[in-house]
Amino acid sequence: MNTRRSMFPWIAALIAALLPLALPVQAAEQDRLIPRKDIFGNPTRTLPAISPDGRNIAYIAPRDGVLNVFVAPRDDVGAAKPVTADKKRGIRGFFWAQNSKQLIYTQDEGGDENWRVHVVDIAMAQDTVISPAGKVQGQVVATSVTRPDEILIRINDRDPQNHDVYRHNLKTGEQTLLFKNEDGYVDFVADDSLALRVAAKQTPGGGLEVFKRDPAGKMTSLARISPEDALTTRFVGFDVAGTTLYALDSRGRDKAALVTIDVDTGAPKVLAESAKADVSDTLAHPATGKVQAVRIDYLRDEWQVIDPAIKGDIEFLDANARGQWAVTSRSQDDMRWTVQVDRVTEPVAFWLYDRGAKQFTKLFTARPNLEGAPLSPMYPVEIKARD
Repeated sequence: MNTRRSMFPWIAALIAALLPLALPVQAAEQDRLIPRKDIFGNPTRTLPAISPDGRNIAYIAPRDGVLNVFVAPRDDVGAAKPVTADKKRGIRGFFWAQNSKQLIYTQDEGGDENWRVHVVDIAMAQDTVISPAGKVQGQVVATSVTRPDEILIRINDRDPQNHDVYRHNLKTGEQTLLFKNEDGYVDFVADDSLALRVAAKQTPGGGLEVFKRDPAGKMTSLARISPEDALTTRFVGFDVAGTTLYALDSRGRDKAALVTIDVDTGAPKVLAESAKADVSDTLAHPATGKVQAVRIDYLRDEWQVIDPAIKGDIEFLDANARGQWAVTSRSQDDMRWTVQVDRVTEPVAFWLYDRGAKQFTKLFTARPNLEGAPLSPMYPVEIKARD
């Protein structure tokens, strides 16, 4: 009897010792720490954008440890070549010129916020700064589908408090003063002909007053935006025809909606809205500028279709992305889109969507070191308050 009783503690101890060895290997994998550099370091490749002519894809990747821009043929991203050679802070964003021959980005010096506008010739890998050096801030105001070799930029070299607007020719480098800002305008909206149509001033209380500009250059007050609405009301821009001005507008509403603004009266007309959340983003046709869908970010991103022409594309991406997605660029013929996909338990990846063939092809993963890593799933929740 005593012998049998004495066996139980030994059996319990043996089970306790062997139990960790019996745990699945997967548990150990889930418990391993992910190196911080894999999460917070530079991505391997990110932010692809297809050229307007659909031939090339540009993206950001490290070059000698510093983020730069690379360009590759659309169907062979592995053949990418660097077109910039920054050696300091790195390039964090860019966009294609409408001529498909150049890329444009802005960069400051050591965080001084004196942004300089760079134009990169992709054939020559030649980077040219088109705004002045020193304590001068340059920004891009507009590009044009119908004038692909021209852009508008704003520069505060004459007066540090006010940006003047210039028309810049991307072929010749010629720069022409379009608007001398002597009245404190802080924002501008141009149409596709690169005519300034709308401008805004800050009001003493922190809001904005919006003005329309006629062909003769006369400014007339169009609308006022209160401080309460200033962060949730903004212009999206004109369509290419110049007849429709889009805006995200929260004035007189609980949530921002997509509206069109009558440029004669300033009256808004609602195109899309949600009872749950603000309209946070838009998807516009690359050749016409017409807004085709809006994004509502409630518990998850939801796309509300305005133009039935892309209803099937939205449904295709909803079904095939298997995660939250966002279109990062579209070719001008609108046959190919680059798409960012976040599947939560996988690193962010970028895909090429061929609308005609209905093909969804993976371009690359932003952080391949995180593939197979134990990324925890996250779920949005809605909790009803007692009051």
